Amino acid sequence: MPGSPEFPNIDMEFYETDTDILQNFITTVKTDGQFTEEYLILYDFATDLKYQVYINPGLIKYLLPFYLKTMEEAVVLNNKTAMDIYCAFNEALFFNRQNFISAMGNEPFNYIINEKYIKSLFKETKNLVYKYIGKEIASLFCEEIDRSFNTGIFYSRKKEFLEKISSAQKKEFYWDNTF
Repeated sequence: MPGSPEFPNIDMEFYETDTDILQNFITTVKTDGQFTEEYLILYDFATDLKYQVYINPGLIKYLLPFYLKTMEEAVVLNNKTAMDIYCAFNEALFFNRQNFISAMGNEPFNYIINEKYIKSLFKETKNLVYKYIGKEIASLFCEEIDRSFNTGIFYSRKKEFLEKISSAQKKEFYWDNTF
């Protein structure tokens, strides 16, 4: 039932997103199912996220696993539709990062950025990486990633990243200082 702890309320103002289709997506699509054309509603939603003043924390947190699945479809399987959705979501993060971070806090970043997820993503993409940059360089890259986990560098950088994005008083963001 929409609005229950299981399903979030859709209480944002949309221009591109059809609320009925989004509601249907929320109530019927499971993250462990096939990536289908139903995911296209996430493209419209991401387009609306770019300009939202209010982002419903429950809704965005509920949809986050679907975006992770989209990201894997785009990167690992080179799915063009998934790539469009993934790019639209990244644009929303870039253009509306303050409101997005206000809605989400650090919780999703702790969920996404972890050793297990990164290692599984590298494992899934290893052959693709070998194809583009060569086995020798890809192996060196994987060794460096492992070394960063073993020495604690990964976790200290993750901590620094999380502190910077949650620093609302300083309005200081990780990517502003890094890139």
